[in-house]
Amino acid sequence: MFSKDYIPARLLLFYSSGIIAGYHYSFNIVLICCLILLFSSFYGYLLFNNRDTLIPSPVPAVASFLIFFLFGITAVYLHTDTNRPAHYIRFIGENDLFGLQITQILKPVKYTRNYVAKVKTCNSRPVSGKILIRYRNDSLSKLLQPGMRITVFGTAWPVESPKNPYGFNYRTYLEKKQIYRSLDITNDKILNFSDQHTIITAVTVREKIIRKLEKYPFTTDEMGIIKALLLGDRSGITKNLMENYKNAGAVHILAISGLHIGIILMLLNFILKPLVRIPKGKTLKLILELIILWSFAFIAGISPSVVRAVTLFSAIAIGTSRRKNLKLTDMVLLSAFLILLFHPYFIFDVGFQLSYAAVFSILSFQGLLSGIWMPKNKILYYFWQLFTVSFAAQLGVLPLSLYYFHQFPGLFFVSSLLIIPLLGLLLAGGFLITLWALVGTVPAVMVSGYAFLIDLMNRIVTHTGSYEAFIFRDIPFTFLSALVVSFLLMALWYIRVKKSPVAILLFLTGIIA
Repeated sequence: MFSKDYIPARLLLFYSSGIIAGYHYSFNIVLICCLILLFSSFYGYLLFNNRDTLIPSPVPAVASFLIFFLFGITAVYLHTDTNRPAHYIRFIGENDLFGLQITQILKPVKYTRNYVAKVKTCNSRPVSGKILIRYRNDSLSKLLQPGMRITVFGTAWPVESPKNPYGFNYRTYLEKKQIYRSLDITNDKILNFSDQHTIITAVTVREKIIRKLEKYPFTTDEMGIIKALLLGDRSGITKNLMENYKNAGAVHILAISGLHIGIILMLLNFILKPLVRIPKGKTLKLILELIILWSFAFIAGISPSVVRAVTLFSAIAIGTSRRKNLKLTDMVLLSAFLILLFHPYFIFDVGFQLSYAAVFSILSFQGLLSGIWMPKNKILYYFWQLFTVSFAAQLGVLPLSLYYFHQFPGLFFVSSLLIIPLLGLLLAGGFLITLWALVGTVPAVMVSGYAFLIDLMNRIVTHTGSYEAFIFRDIPFTFLSALVVSFLLMALWYIRVKKSPVAILLFLTGIIA
């Protein structure tokens, strides 16, 4: 009934279904644990008495899938902070005394600077949980940094729900990140500051890099792009420039994601390729790649998007280096499972969904698209491969993009063809300049050349995004529409794999739907 080739995908599907069910419905966790123990014992008994195959019949297969479904429910319960007895939400009232530790800087708004903080104490009682801080922005307000500890008086209020129907629900968005209350503070409510970065040592490294780079004559826009590409900090990007990137369909360039990590891995493969020639060189190359990728994740602040991308491409690096034994798709599925095992709420993160949709679409369709035309000219071949990768990725993220953003940039392929080659140069040059700046003085010609490349990318984006006729906005696209289009894409992939009447029937059903 179940093909072994699709077991990882099916297990991940059932585990993910368990996460979604656990989020939307309440379950008795004791009953769930008893069911897991029961099904696990049953599955183990069947395997012990049928050693010939991994899954001897549909019965243990169904049992194993149910186990993973129940695991998903359990993971959500364990990772929901409000289920913990010491969560601060159980002890708050009005004008409480909070001991907080800043963990993340959010994008500021007109009158406030926004932060995420861990609640360490509430009225001198040790507690846990995360809270949103809105710090009024005035001439006396102090810039808070990750790792800083503060003691404040205030009332933790629930985040407001959207006032307009179908508006963005910021409250639900924060709850999926385990943030259930917000705290409005001013200088007069803060009793104590502590500048010691007690747990996040990456902050000092980032600050040192920024101080070194700010000594060079980069413009505001150029410095904003550098901080975004190398450190994952988009706070320095102006509103107009950000809007240009959105209109050009290139806003993903500004957030460290799978694209950036993939380019870094490609650069590392090129640089470390000579190691393959020495004994055990392939293993050494893999270890160095993983160390460098995770070191970059550390410097970039260990944000969820960075961890997700590095985990994904670490799995791809392992799968590529062990090509004879491991399938690349299996390694991607494994990385998704590991991420959701430790962070089940990531399944609701738009970035997580877009990243894996793009990767699976590239693995599924890029080979098919690139085979349509095989140019003999090497330059044409390179740009054709780049186009097919970009098109395959856009095909995979299309239903999600339309559902979440209701917008589609018609010239996305133009910006991809022109910007992605520049992005590789910018990442490689940025790392070189950063390392050089940390140990000495970067030559002026290198600074000028790097600034020219950033300015060139900004000009391309601004020009591409200026064609309003190619920006399709306000596209009505419901969740059901996204499901149907996703089903259609999966049916198309199934046709490519099986080429059977059933696959064609599924595809035609998707078109009718």
